[in-house]
Amino acid sequence: MKVGRMKVGLLVAASLLLAAAAPADEPLIIENGVRAAPAPEPMPAPPPPPLPEKTAEPAPQPSAAASPGHQPTPAELCGKGRLFFCDSMNFAIHRAGRRRSLVLQGGIGAGDTERFRAALEQAGPIDEIMLDSPGGVLEEGLAIGRIVRARKLTTHVPNGFACISACNFVFMGGVVRYVDPGGVFMVHMFTASGSEDFIADIATETREKGLPSTVRAIEQEAAETAAKVARYLVEMSVSLRFLTEFAAIPNANPRRLNADELRQYNLVNTD
Repeated sequence: MKVGRMKVGLLVAASLLLAAAAPADEPLIIENGVRAAPAPEPMPAPPPPPLPEKTAEPAPQPSAAASPGHQPTPAELCGKGRLFFCDSMNFAIHRAGRRRSLVLQGGIGAGDTERFRAALEQAGPIDEIMLDSPGGVLEEGLAIGRIVRARKLTTHVPNGFACISACNFVFMGGVVRYVDPGGVFMVHMFTASGSEDFIADIATETREKGLPSTVRAIEQEAAETAAKVARYLVEMSVSLRFLTEFAAIPNANPRRLNADELRQYNLVNTD
């Protein structure tokens, strides 16, 4: 059983937001949004094309009633340019006057830490990270957050954007952290129940070692994960009360934190 495969909320977040998805011929969040170029190939391969630039402010997500017919899957939405629903992150540059931001949209997938590192190198000087993600692999979220902190960057959830589940830990990496009034910061407990690989590992281990041994292994892994998250909260100067808050929220019913709660847990540290 590997914590690195733990997916924390991508399918849940997608199902919650499908009803509010934009019509298929409109971008999800950012005006003139385009799919980001792939991460640069290692040397001596030719340099990758530049990251796309966003010259307009992020636009709020339009609200629309759910259609009575077919509900598109996250993969279908991703294919139509709804980057929030993609399995891995997409990167783009956003300019507002002299301020340059790196926009992160999509799920946090395996390998996204190195892709994020490469995107930062390609982007050049950056003032802040804008986040729009339904979450994903916990280990990747923690690692990306540590890179953000090492770079002393600001993290920002703009109006119309959402930061859910594992994205929370990327956000915590910011030295300065803020959520716009129309931004969504949503939390729930971490889980591996949606991972087919994890469930297959459990079934195999139960057959080979018996149920009591498998239960002990699950308990140990859960305790180690909780300790790892607690250390990270201390490292990022976030209140440990946040650990008990999100651990009590079922994965199927994530909860949006209000402005007062964001300040109480020191998730937001500026006005």
